[in-house]
Amino acid sequence: MNDAELGVLSTLTGIDKNILANMYEYKLLDVPGCKKLLIKEEFRIHVENNSGRKGDITNMLAKKYEISKSLVEHIIYDKNTQKPVRCIMCGVQITKYKHRKNKGYCDVCNSL
Repeated sequence: MNDAELGVLSTLTGIDKNILANMYEYKLLDVPGCKKLLIKEEFRIHVENNSGRKGDITNMLAKKYEISKSLVEHIIYDKNTQKPVRCIMCGVQITKYKHRKNKGYCDVCNSL
């Protein structure tokens, strides 16, 4: 994270910039979480200021933070692609692959 990002993060969280810099230096900051917060806030500000269409804003943020436009949209709109899938018989968490392969059952329930 650069100095400007730490400054904005300091403003958003109310934590002193020097403390955040030290936390970053000692790898105590959740950098992906902080970047998500920065992206959401910057998107909100651009939308409130009518500084372009939402698609243009997401493109600009993707270029600025060097991530894909899809990831920016996932962050902004709180899309969760890693939703847990459960067996329809016993309720144990299984992978999407097993869920599709076994028509909703885990391996144990499928063998019954």
